[in-house]
Amino acid sequence: MVYRLLLRGIYLPNVFRIDFFHKILVENLQSLPIIFFHTFDQNGQVKMIQVKTIGEKIRELREAHGLLLRQIAAELEVDPSLLSKIERGDKRPTRDQVVHLSKIFKMNEEDLLVIYLSDRVVYELKDEQLALKAMHVAEKKISYLIKEKNGKG
Repeated sequence: MVYRLLLRGIYLPNVFRIDFFHKILVENLQSLPIIFFHTFDQNGQVKMIQVKTIGEKIRELREAHGLLLRQIAAELEVDPSLLSKIERGDKRPTRDQVVHLSKIFKMNEEDLLVIYLSDRVVYELKDEQLALKAMHVAEKKISYLIKEKNGKG
């Protein structure tokens, strides 16, 4: 599938490899709060995809549900200032908090966890020169471990 990437308003046509997308993401992480890329649906229409941080997604969900910061913080049993820092990207939520948030917002737990986990990977590797190579090796290791776990190794 052909991906196209919009980066800070600059259109980069025909990005064929997702590795390139990851490279751009890692290299520009500090200056890119939100990343967009698009592909084409079955009818040839452009389909935009916005990649948000977990904090941005939490704020979006909270506002969409018309809930106050203090209401969600009370549900999570955390101080509202901590939740505010999570939404701004100054702090990171725990996995348990993300799972609890998926229940509060009545959304697919897996979808929210994927955003959370991708943020963890980016946060850990953002300053590493060998980040893409390490991610490639890690992907192979994870695939192997999953196969082993499922008895297909």
